[in-house]
Amino acid sequence: MSDDRSIDENSVAKQIFELAKQVAEQSTTDEHFRAIQALLQVANQIFVGIYRMVTDQNGLAAESLLRTLFEAAINGIILAKHKELLNDFIRHGQFTHLRLLRFTNINFAKEKIVALLQATDEDWQKLFAEFKHAEWHKLKTTDSFSEAEMAAELYDKYFRRASAFAHAEPYVVVRKTDETWKNWAVEARSDLWKWSSEGATIHAYFVMCHLLAIISREFKLGLEEELGNLRPQLDGLSAKLAKASQSALDAF
Repeated sequence: MSDDRSIDENSVAKQIFELAKQVAEQSTTDEHFRAIQALLQVANQIFVGIYRMVTDQNGLAAESLLRTLFEAAINGIILAKHKELLNDFIRHGQFTHLRLLRFTNINFAKEKIVALLQATDEDWQKLFAEFKHAEWHKLKTTDSFSEAEMAAELYDKYFRRASAFAHAEPYVVVRKTDETWKNWAVEARSDLWKWSSEGATIHAYFVMCHLLAIISREFKLGLEEELGNLRPQLDGLSAKLAKASQSALDAF
């Protein structure tokens, strides 16, 4: 995973990115840890994307990517805690590959694709029956949050909001028209979207640090000091966001 020079060298984001990069690039022969490293690289790239969107003050995209970062962290934490689920994780990945194969343009390399469909049909049928309505860990979203040791309030307070942005739900453009909170209209508010980028950033910091903390604990990596050194900076940013949030609420 290459360095990302778009991140300010002196920023909290850079410290988190480099710490995750350090863990992801450690040499190992442990298949379980290697899988976690792969997921950590995914999370780190999403984290970089959020940072870039914040730099551009694109709150819509930043909030959308925040939801994806939550998912990446949850997957990484659950797999880190449950080595016995590694095969299920791999099989779910296989399921998606086979599912996509079945929607490949049959006119492209027709003979090869038909042969692959026939050769993988038995695997496909089994995997489809198992995973068609389930995540690889078989947990519902709220249960996965709990298993990932994320505070209960994160689901309703932040994940739902980020999901609304990611799915372009009505929430993104519906605004109250007076102080009664009974009259509503559809309106694009670029000023509020712009503000959202700040909140997405800080939440991304905490999600990444939480992911790294659990990985460190499960694999005994000894990152407590590095993560502890980040805490005062994160707390300071949180306090700043709280004040900004009040101003945004008043504007809403």
